[in-house]
Amino acid sequence: MEETYAVRELFKKLFLPQPQAQLPDYRSYIQSALNSGIRPIDLLMGLLQPALCKLGKLWEEGRITHIQEHEFSTWCKSVLSCFPAAGENDPASDLILVPCPGNRHTLGIHFLNLQLLDQGGLAAL
Repeated sequence: MEETYAVRELFKKLFLPQPQAQLPDYRSYIQSALNSGIRPIDLLMGLLQPALCKLGKLWEEGRITHIQEHEFSTWCKSVLSCFPAAGENDPASDLILVPCPGNRHTLGIHFLNLQLLDQGGLAAL
């Protein structure tokens, strides 16, 4: 139970109502979770993915602005920077991941990249 403390604390802070400018500083929580053996993909799918779903619902309901949605997405990208970036620009990659033309959203391909890494694959972004 102690191993999950950092993740539980970040999860609580992430889901408390607060202005976007006060999003929690995640670095120590993420590092503590990784040090305790929690895999990056588990943090993504158990923490960021539910937060992004909640954010999408709030946006659909008009409870947050377009700018707040972008701020949270930027925060998520900075969280992703804490995880291994193996495969980026690696010519030995098994797969190249790119967004569809005209799509500027890249969180999904970063999630997929970490899933592939977790399964032993190597993708270039």
